Amino acid sequence: MLQRLLATFCAVPGVVGVTLLDSQGELRASILAPDFEGQDAASGMSQLLHSAERLGSEGGLGRLEQLWLESESGSALLAPLAAGYVLLITSQGESNLGRLRYEVETRLGVFEDLL
Repeated sequence: MLQRLLATFCAVPGVVGVTLLDSQGELRASILAPDFEGQDAASGMSQLLHSAERLGSEGGLGRLEQLWLESESGSALLAPLAAGYVLLITSQGESNLGRLRYEVETRLGVFEDLL
């Protein structure tokens, strides 16, 4: 069920990988496009999200909902989930981050039930 849930994000144009990390930053589930098998985009991302959460809290911004990283070659969206899990969605080229944000928000309840 978890693999199918992650695979739904791959329907968004440009998405090349969806990864679920546990609270320790360990890989729990992953879907990668065939050209991207073996690439470790998740390395260090969990710590990055937790650092951003800490900075947001210290700055009085409230709870962090998502963290987006954009570059000329693609983007990454990190979202904290229940029980300290982290969802990482990577895309190649230009991607619709607004749609990805919407897709994550609509599936939060399902993730909470599964985790």
